[in-house]
Amino acid sequence: MFKELFQIVTEFLKNFFTSRLFVISVVVLSMMSVLVIHLFRLQIVEGETYQSDYISQTLTSVAVDSSRGVIYDRNGTPLAYNKLAYSVTVKETGAYSNGYDRNLMLLELRDILVSHGEEVTPSVPMALDENGNYMFTTTSESRRLAFLRDAYGLKSIDELDNEEETRSDSTAQDVVDELVERYGIGAYGPDPEDGTYEVTKEEILDLIYIRYAMALNSYQRYLPSTVAQDVSMETVADVLEHSAELPGVEVEEDSIRVYEKGEYFANIIGYIGQADSEELEALQGDDGNYVTGDLIGKTGIEATMESWLRGTKGEQTMYVDSQGHILEIVSETEPTAGNDIYLTIDAEETEAIYRILEQQLAGILVTKIVNEDVTITPNTPASQMFIPVKDVYYQLIGNNVLSIAHFSEEDASAAEQGIYAKYLGRKQEVIRQLSAALMNENAVPIAQESEEMQSYISYAYNMLVNHNILVRSWIDTEDPMYQEWQEDTCSFREFLLHALTNGWIDTNELELEDRYSSTEETFASLVNRMEEILDTDSDFTKQIYRYMIDDETLTGRELCLALFDQGVLEYSEEDYQSLAQGSSVTAYYFIREKISDLEITPAQLALDPCSGSVVVTDVNTGQVLAMVSYPGYDNNLLMSSSDYYARVSSDESLPLYPRVTQTRTAPGSIFKMITAIAGMEEGVLQPGEVIQTKGIFTELGLNLRCQAYPGTHGTIGIPEALQRSCNYFFCEVGYRLSLDSSGTYSETLGLNNIRKYSEAFGLGEKSGVEVYENDPHVTDANPIPS
Repeated sequence: MFKELFQIVTEFLKNFFTSRLFVISVVVLSMMSVLVIHLFRLQIVEGETYQSDYISQTLTSVAVDSSRGVIYDRNGTPLAYNKLAYSVTVKETGAYSNGYDRNLMLLELRDILVSHGEEVTPSVPMALDENGNYMFTTTSESRRLAFLRDAYGLKSIDELDNEEETRSDSTAQDVVDELVERYGIGAYGPDPEDGTYEVTKEEILDLIYIRYAMALNSYQRYLPSTVAQDVSMETVADVLEHSAELPGVEVEEDSIRVYEKGEYFANIIGYIGQADSEELEALQGDDGNYVTGDLIGKTGIEATMESWLRGTKGEQTMYVDSQGHILEIVSETEPTAGNDIYLTIDAEETEAIYRILEQQLAGILVTKIVNEDVTITPNTPASQMFIPVKDVYYQLIGNNVLSIAHFSEEDASAAEQGIYAKYLGRKQEVIRQLSAALMNENAVPIAQESEEMQSYISYAYNMLVNHNILVRSWIDTEDPMYQEWQEDTCSFREFLLHALTNGWIDTNELELEDRYSSTEETFASLVNRMEEILDTDSDFTKQIYRYMIDDETLTGRELCLALFDQGVLEYSEEDYQSLAQGSSVTAYYFIREKISDLEITPAQLALDPCSGSVVVTDVNTGQVLAMVSYPGYDNNLLMSSSDYYARVSSDESLPLYPRVTQTRTAPGSIFKMITAIAGMEEGVLQPGEVIQTKGIFTELGLNLRCQAYPGTHGTIGIPEALQRSCNYFFCEVGYRLSLDSSGTYSETLGLNNIRKYSEAFGLGEKSGVEVYENDPHVTDANPIPS
């Protein structure tokens, strides 16, 4: 049996080795062996080498930001310092082949940020105004033009008007339209069936902020772009939790600038922000280490002491791959922190003076508010310039103390809903009357309309001009109809029809179904367009509220209740019920009390007086101990929130304006000392001389009253004239300083004498404080004080 089995195996092997199958098997096994050996060499023996060769490596150097110097007051109290925080950043990873998908990811990131109350860091000088329209957030015309140049991708500002699409007078909306198209915001995805994603204006602006910042770093993909700064730990956790859906998004440790009690010191300290192209050009002339995205001082000490505060950047030399990932840090140079600054300012004294100034303004304001209508003429003396309480009620809306948008929200209170219902009815009636007047062939001239309707017509006209529907540059100002319009002797309908037939209306701004529409059809489209704009225009809304308050359709009591409902005032059951059950008199005393207690501030109301400034210096050294400008603003928010900039820039009390260093104000009675010295030095007034004063100075046909009028200060000399601040006495001295040797009055001579002694006392030079201040201006008219 075994013998037979052996013979069978032997025969099989003999046949196998002599067959073609054996040859094929040898060839296949040989090839597989070679392949396995080659794969082993590639993946195991030389795998790291080939992997390194596969990845495109670039050796590059990256600047490492230095820590900005701290700003202290004279006692070592920090006013501006740096705080460790977390920032959300994004960089291009190549994960998306089209902008559509990238934008969807960024919208998802934005939703996470917004859900935690975070704001996207602005990278362009644009924001939304209170009407929900795009606006520029720079007051500098040169910076606006520099931004337009960069936004349109031009080499110089001079190229702006070479093409119709890149004009120097482009609006913020024009720029948004350009960037929306460039970044594919709201555009179709790779599959047309995907349709479009709808975005709000807020989302569009935030996407522009992010995409523009990323574009600035497009040539350095390994550099992240900041999306949001100083985010909460809840935000950090949420972003990290969704990291798989957010390629390129990271959370990094960051250093942010913090300003202590910014409201009191903002006009001194200033704030920092990303350098725009114009600022970079100026800074790089002195220091070539500034690059796009650097934070620099924008105003105040932060700006004037920029080179001292910023420090020296460090440097990292590294290898990065083609996707911007850091592979290896080769070397590193540590940055050098900026220098600290100690101001002569006393923080406690400055804060105390700010509060005292605010309280004094509130006190003056309260004494001026009356519960009656007031008529003020050019001849009304200052002591009789009272403020009707209706003006106070209106400013609650006019200066955005109350949110008129919230009146129509779902969670609006009963009082707010009542206010909105009244407004809605009035608005519909006003727009109906405007439209009826325009469509009425027998419309009356403007002068015959009611004062209220004249106001609405004037607003509608300016609105059409501002929206470039009625193009100001196309209007023939010599045209007789235009002259009648200026004199209110034609109707609004007559003027607009004339403007339409004479080509002053840009019909491209109207929604015409047929480009060859008749004049009547085009005019009807114009009226419809006017209605659409007015229906959502917040300034027009405020004008309607103005007249509702004036005719008491809307009462102060209702508006005061809304102050509680919107959280402007801390809720008080007693006050609320008193108002709810009270009368207009109750509301009058209520609002006066809240102003007196500074629960509603002069700055919020923006009525005269609502602003002021104070400088306190050391009597021995001349050092500035306090420099207060009221009202102030929160420079912490100004750095990070475009919405906040929009709010304060539209605030009628002008908190961004540093009055203490930039307002040119007549010095008033304190200047009388210089007038007295000039009179003695020029020999027109002797030290012991007395002058018989009168209550009114009438030389040269003037009619300048003394505060003693209709009485007089009698016969007085220099000491008593200064003590009583006698206007007549110093008018006489100013008159004498203007008389030449022949006794002839010469205004030039008087001005030269005033200027000579003003400059001798240093009033012709800047004070020398380390913040921007206006050049002094010695009067060039009226040597006789008026």
